Amino acid sequence: MEIQLLPAEYGDAIIIKTMAEGKPFTIVVDGGPKGTSDEIAQIYKDLGHIDLMILTHFDEDHIMGLIKYVKLFREEQLPVDRFWCNCAQYIDIPNDTFISAAGYENANTLAAYLRAQRLQNPAFEWREDIQVGTSLTKGDLSLYVVSPSPEILTTLKDEYNAYIRKHPQIDEESESTDIASYRVEQDAKTAIDDLVKNDKPRSVNLWNKASIAFLLIAEGKQILITGDADADIIAGGLEQIPGIEMPIQLDFMKAAHHGSKNNISLNLLEHIRCNRFAFTTNGGIRNWYHPDRKTMALMLRGKNRETEKLVEFLLNYPLETIESRTGVLISAEEQTCENCIIKLQRTIEV
Repeated sequence: MEIQLLPAEYGDAIIIKTMAEGKPFTIVVDGGPKGTSDEIAQIYKDLGHIDLMILTHFDEDHIMGLIKYVKLFREEQLPVDRFWCNCAQYIDIPNDTFISAAGYENANTLAAYLRAQRLQNPAFEWREDIQVGTSLTKGDLSLYVVSPSPEILTTLKDEYNAYIRKHPQIDEESESTDIASYRVEQDAKTAIDDLVKNDKPRSVNLWNKASIAFLLIAEGKQILITGDADADIIAGGLEQIPGIEMPIQLDFMKAAHHGSKNNISLNLLEHIRCNRFAFTTNGGIRNWYHPDRKTMALMLRGKNRETEKLVEFLLNYPLETIESRTGVLISAEEQTCENCIIKLQRTIEV
């Protein structure tokens, strides 16, 4: 199995190449932000046939490359067998309400293109009900959705409507201020053990909680792809996979929300055993500083950490680029003491 973490600035754009029933099986997850959308769309087009395309949620840093990709096929059939995304068109917004929320508008743009594909190709499968319990099996390949929960999808409609009515002219810039400010300078000066001791309740916004996350089992390997999902929702979803015992042995995990400390928990780490974590970001933008040093600290102190094994923190941008925004994540001395390494690696074989 091969995982490609495409350079998509502060967003996610992931290609997974594996096998199912003796044939290649390609999964694409998210498309990154506007700034890299042209490049990402072309890379996806060059793949040719795609077995499964997933939009984890409709934030700008995940959706824009997929909009650009689908737009390339306006006059022809999309070479995608299955498209999974919980778009926003099921949210009822009154016609007299002014909406400039970028995520909502982008989701509806994508939905319009996907509806056109349905008309062109009745066999095209677009599912909008992706939640815990959704699964896909093809030979010895199994994919289990572990986020969002059914309750979150139901809540999304009601609370998003209420939020829009309360903030009718919200835009992308002001949305970013809703995300907690990261005290990166303070964290950089705090010892790893102290970061873990000072773990506080986390705050994850609604549309990130609605993010699709999944466990993929193929070629004898197990990987966890998390979008921007909530850690405890993921933990609950893992518990519902039939025949899986905790902790789950993972060969790879993409850190949720680009390594935000709000999207990791000791509870989730109790459900897994993993020594290879990936962080998809160039360091963030505006008030987002990703990844957090605290996220790595928690991973190093997780209950199931096998201290004799090297922990790999994999990046898709140079460490110098990221630390120019975040400050020192794990120092060279700490990497030696903690038996871990941080390195740039965009293609991972598992």
